[in-house]
Amino acid sequence: MKKYRKVLSLLLTAVLLITSGSHSAKAYTVIGREDHQIVDAPGYVRPAAPEINSDTAIVIELNSGVMLYSKNIHQRMYPASITKIITALIALEELELDDKLVLSWNSVNDLVEGGEDGRRRFYEGQSFTVEDAVYALCLNSVNTIGYALAEKIDGNLEAFANRMNARAQELGAINTTFHNPHGLNDLLHMTTAYDMAMIMWGAIQNDTYRKIAGTRSYSFTDDDGHEIVCDHNYLVFQPDSDYYDERVVAGKTGWVEEAEYTRTVYATDGNLDIICVTFHADTTHNAYVDVRTLLDYAFNNFTLVDLPEFGDGGEITSEVTDEKTGEEFTLRMKAGAGKSTTGAAVLVPNSYANQEWVTELLPDGEGGLEAVASLGDVVLGTYPLTTTIVRETEPAPETQAPSQETKESGSSSTKAPTSASSPTSSTKVPSTTASRSTETDPATTKSSGGGWKTVAIVLLAILLVLSILFSAVMAYQNKILKERIRRRKAMKRRTQ
Repeated sequence: MKKYRKVLSLLLTAVLLITSGSHSAKAYTVIGREDHQIVDAPGYVRPAAPEINSDTAIVIELNSGVMLYSKNIHQRMYPASITKIITALIALEELELDDKLVLSWNSVNDLVEGGEDGRRRFYEGQSFTVEDAVYALCLNSVNTIGYALAEKIDGNLEAFANRMNARAQELGAINTTFHNPHGLNDLLHMTTAYDMAMIMWGAIQNDTYRKIAGTRSYSFTDDDGHEIVCDHNYLVFQPDSDYYDERVVAGKTGWVEEAEYTRTVYATDGNLDIICVTFHADTTHNAYVDVRTLLDYAFNNFTLVDLPEFGDGGEITSEVTDEKTGEEFTLRMKAGAGKSTTGAAVLVPNSYANQEWVTELLPDGEGGLEAVASLGDVVLGTYPLTTTIVRETEPAPETQAPSQETKESGSSSTKAPTSASSPTSSTKVPSTTASRSTETDPATTKSSGGGWKTVAIVLLAILLVLSILFSAVMAYQNKILKERIRRRKAMKRRTQ
């Protein structure tokens, strides 16, 4: 009994620790579209795209999934140290922050020339936490740390590279072949601007990665008592730098001779969430300028606007002749409420943002109605509607009520007669636009993972109740057993 209660107590403690979310590297926040899909932009006229120095580049707005800029996005390139984005993500997913990392001889010495830490801060046998290691990896791009993390997770670089490629594919990469955890040059270690954007999109969902990759400076003490200071190499995070950019939330730089200068960033202004990737700029200055130019292009020329709501109201009337009876009657299709299939908000150039919405009621081609929302001449939202079909015979008998059928748009169960003529009138339904707040905290996003905590707590409560009942039953049985033993001893004494 005591053992059973102890197990239940341990279960309760474990669930409370898990659900408290304290110091976990596995907490996630949804940023942008949940499906991580790149979608075609509406047919509006875009502002002219800028010229940049980098050979390949991509810019994606995450809430809409619209690609705002592309240049050779599927051309395979050497990534250099932006490789460490996925290395850091895997480490945070597979290890605990307070796990210990011990540097091996290989991690310190098995690097190509120039790959060692320039300040000689790391050595064989040195140990510190995984959290400290990931900070050093992301802020100071320490190749030894990437090597050591790969060894700790999978034992060797080849196995870890296989894990990297599998995880990259899960995140949406399609032309990536990683061969090492740090990005030092390897002829087969290649990826694309598109793939790195998808990898970065996945990485920034991890709250711990997003925090670490945007930290200006971090210091820690190893287990031998040596203090190590890591200032972020990417100067967009340094307020005293000419390259400082407060819009950038997380980012990574890269350079090897073959790759030249590579950059990957996540930035936000509270309205748009942008990922920007550039490859093969010829100087570090041009790499900085290219990222700033592309971010300015996105933030200064585009905005998210909320689609209007479509409430009850509006109808289309058609004069119809029954093919069999020749009877003439009026068919009225009345629209109910509907929600847009394109989401709550759409990305538009700023020139469209101040125009008034026009919501038009149209047949959906299957006997029902749909609403189409437009800004100017561009259709931006389509609403499937609940449609009520009313057949009115001409002239309508006073004592006969019209028959009604209610159908969902897109259903094949109830359709208007195939001989129906084109609508004789169409109603344009005015609606208002709720403007998107630009005061939203950039870190405020839709949280995920709350439901399982509630389920765990409920299940644990049930276990505790069952434990109490079980204890009560066992106590009662023990009482009865003791009473029987007492009576038997009493009877035995009497017979003696």
